[in-house]
Amino acid sequence: MKVVSAADMQYIEEKAYQEGFCPEDLMDRAALGVASFIRRYIFKNKLSNAVNVFCGKGNNGGDAYEVARLLLEGGYNIRVFQLFAEENKASRLLEKKRKAFIDCSGEVIDLKDTSQIELLEGGLILDGILGTGFRGEAEGFLAEVIEYINRQHEVVISLDIPSGLNGSSGRASIKTVRADITLYLGFPKQGFYIRDGWDYIGQVRGVDLCLEDRYLEGVKISLEVIEKDVMRDLLPVMKASSHKYTRGYVVGMAGSSGMMGAAFLAGKAALHTGAGIVRVLYPDNARAEVGQKPWELLATSYGDSLAEHCKKASSFFIGPGIGQSRESKDVLYDILAFNEKPLVLDADALNIISKCDDINIPEGSIMTPHFGEMMRLLGRPDDRPEIDLNFLRECYRYSEKKKVVLILKGGPSYIFIPGDKIYVNGQGNSGMSTAGSGDVLTGVLAALLAQGLSSEKAALLGVYLHSIAGDIASVKHTSYSMVASHIINCLEDAFKSLAYPLKGSHSLF
Repeated sequence: MKVVSAADMQYIEEKAYQEGFCPEDLMDRAALGVASFIRRYIFKNKLSNAVNVFCGKGNNGGDAYEVARLLLEGGYNIRVFQLFAEENKASRLLEKKRKAFIDCSGEVIDLKDTSQIELLEGGLILDGILGTGFRGEAEGFLAEVIEYINRQHEVVISLDIPSGLNGSSGRASIKTVRADITLYLGFPKQGFYIRDGWDYIGQVRGVDLCLEDRYLEGVKISLEVIEKDVMRDLLPVMKASSHKYTRGYVVGMAGSSGMMGAAFLAGKAALHTGAGIVRVLYPDNARAEVGQKPWELLATSYGDSLAEHCKKASSFFIGPGIGQSRESKDVLYDILAFNEKPLVLDADALNIISKCDDINIPEGSIMTPHFGEMMRLLGRPDDRPEIDLNFLRECYRYSEKKKVVLILKGGPSYIFIPGDKIYVNGQGNSGMSTAGSGDVLTGVLAALLAQGLSSEKAALLGVYLHSIAGDIASVKHTSYSMVASHIINCLEDAFKSLAYPLKGSHSLF
């Protein structure tokens, strides 16, 4: 799914109007999609049949009024809170949709103070206050209302964009609605995935406005969101005649004394992602810790047999838990020199690479830095950067220069494919920011490579599966209590959500 800026979306709509669409057509389509989503969401989650709607004075408020009317006519209990009614500057369409709602006996409260707000008990909140045209800061009474919404425990659904968030830059106002779900109209907005956006959008779902791709002509697309249907097509084929060797042999150089947990997490994740055999190679100083490994996982002290193991492997990973000792550096140099198999580089392997200008990274390798590691690879100060388009383009240039597929891990995660584009993953949650989560991703990627996927496809599918497993784990264990092994245990359900969409699919409805 292509990601657009607020200005791009305005351009697309203007183009549609020139070809015969009228603004009310798009508003009605948007409202129909939003109302349908809310009905299904309430039904699935067994919520109260009540919706509290907050409207601003622009067309975003008009969308919300039309949603309110459709739900009211469907028997839902609806209460609308109108901001800035006294300013007499409402859009023409909002006034029309407001009148239509009132004519259906709809209840509207013109707010002048937050003390007037009395929510319908147990009802979710629909945020239709500000749209993508908003710039600047939410202040005064507007800020008070947003702060009130953020204090509530009801589910908050933002219509197109959380009020207070800039749809292009991702800058959040001092007061911005923290949505549980954002229902974008037409296309997801660029501001969701850069700077502050990820902290405010919650889960993102789309409403199709039936705008054909030709309306995107002339729009420069910087990001694309990974989509479920495309990921389903990337799944490795599981043949009935397959055996453990045809399923792929993953070898990983990982772990060291006191750090074997990282090695075992990566290895176990590879097993749960379909690899037929997984062997972890470790240094002699970790031999005493290997007895704790999972039963199905092979573990061997590598000694002088690295070249032999690399030759037999279908794919190779290196980095989790290896440390940055002289021995680790020498082994990394050796592997990069003679290994010809698909390769995943993570953790300390990346830290070593960032300090060695002469190191040769095989073309097509997958590198998986988090933000700190990425900064070191770029030779920049080791602090968290502002994730804007300029920084993402800098990462893309690095992937092109090194001819590697680059995964920038975080919330959200980005995938950089040389000669292609920048992809963003719209799944995942804060519970995944736990020690070992990245090691799990390394194992997932290595297993997909071993099963014959290209580096590009393995990166896209691997990041998606990893995040879906994380989302399922957060439902089972909460984001507070999640640990990396929970993600591994939920890979099975992540596969089910793709391979068996009618059985065990994990979604909002």
